[in-house]
Amino acid sequence: MANDVQLENGFTKIANQMLQIIYGTNFNATQLKIILCVIRYTWGFNRKKHSFSISFLNKATGVSKRYISDELKKLIDAKVLIIIREHTTTTSRVLKLNKDYTQWIGYRTVIQQMNNTSTGEELSHTTDEQYFTTTDEQYFIQEINNKEKLKESSSSSKISIDDFFEEVWKLYPNKKGKAAVSKKSKEAIYKIGLERMKKAICNYKSELTKESWKQPLYGSTFFNGRFEDYLPVEGNKKVQQQGEIVILTDEEISQKTKLQQVDADETNKIIYIEG
Repeated sequence: MANDVQLENGFTKIANQMLQIIYGTNFNATQLKIILCVIRYTWGFNRKKHSFSISFLNKATGVSKRYISDELKKLIDAKVLIIIREHTTTTSRVLKLNKDYTQWIGYRTVIQQMNNTSTGEELSHTTDEQYFTTTDEQYFIQEINNKEKLKESSSSSKISIDDFFEEVWKLYPNKKGKAAVSKKSKEAIYKIGLERMKKAICNYKSELTKESWKQPLYGSTFFNGRFEDYLPVEGNKKVQQQGEIVILTDEEISQKTKLQQVDADETNKIIYIEG
């Protein structure tokens, strides 16, 4: 019978305490698979060490090579697995499991007192197993998902900034120097928004029309900071500083006079405009 799982078909000898230590330690799913694979191909063949390549572990566990490589390194750094011989161009790295769990670095191991009562078995099978599946494994998966989302978000942000700049660039009359526009300038333009940038370019074009002798600035010069001179003013509120010339319409002057806000000093700073 092909699916008949029996000791007669082969088994791996492992001390109960070692098994308890392994499942009582907060390894993530990939790390646990690597450890079990190492045990299977060392103690399962009555040997203490064996050669393991990334490809071998990948095929044995079904976990991607990238995650195998990352988690294997963590297990080695934590002294859970010990390198007996480093890999070469022709041979794989030789590893063994470090049975002295007190040397393991950075992992929390729960050692339970085991007994043969039904209560003890139930506690062992529900508490530890539930803790692993609901806490450590989910945390590991969540951490991977967060990293992937962060990469996607970062990539999406870069594309949108570049696409935005392409749209704005099309509106500008002098197309020279595009490659010289800095990343910082592109980000600043992106934050300003399309409508305000359109008005800035429109204002600059109007100035060129009035002063026909002027040649348009290179695109790189304009977008690397000169566009700020042509941005539309946001709203009508301005902070008045000492010595500043305030331009008011007749209606505004009349209103300020009614409110008794124009004093002798302020009137010297007002330019009257025919409304």
